[in-house]
Amino acid sequence: MCSSIFNYTVNRKYVFTRGQTSKVHQSFPKYFALVILVLLLNYGLLYFYNETLILPLIAAKLLTEASIFLFSYWAQRRFVYS
Repeated sequence: MCSSIFNYTVNRKYVFTRGQTSKVHQSFPKYFALVILVLLLNYGLLYFYNETLILPLIAAKLLTEASIFLFSYWAQRRFVYS
């Protein structure tokens, strides 16, 4: 929880707003909906890569984290802070 609040604050102020802060009442609920989605996707992708594709756990974890990072960056840019 603390990490997600810190990440939200930094992303809102410095990463995605191009010098303008987004409105908290608009971006905050969207960000935390994304947090829940990312948690579910993390579990699902890790399971898929490791159990279905039979990748070693370390490879599955690295692939999962890379996929989640790209998805999260895109979603924040497109939906949360737009």
